[in-house]
Amino acid sequence: MAVEDVQTALEAQAYRTVNVSITNSSGTECDVLSFQLTGGSWQTPPQGGQPILPGNTQPYVNFTDAPFTALGGTIVLLPTTGGTLTIVWNWPWGGMVTGSATAAGVTGVAVSANVINPNTNSPTLQVSISNAAKT
Repeated sequence: MAVEDVQTALEAQAYRTVNVSITNSSGTECDVLSFQLTGGSWQTPPQGGQPILPGNTQPYVNFTDAPFTALGGTIVLLPTTGGTLTIVWNWPWGGMVTGSATAAGVTGVAVSANVINPNTNSPTLQVSISNAAKT
């Protein structure tokens, strides 16, 4: 089954999804250090140690196939230059989806996050990893 067919099938059975799309525009590899969900399920879960190489985008989908279910989770990335990047999203039932990305102890990289299409049943948390501005 093609990726597009899997996505279409998922959307047909899911009440709501949060698409976490991580784009690494930096010159630094970032590896998945840890991940957990606080609500819902993974379409395909991250794998510990999985690299997100410079120039690549890695999507993860958090979904629920039941009504009145919250979605949310955390993914922590480890840049090869050190430190951590933490991605967090939360979508309580009846509330608005929120998401953020923070950096701690990093060298040479920066991270930002923006929720796209928050008023739909399938918003995207767009996470961008970039080279940090030199001071």
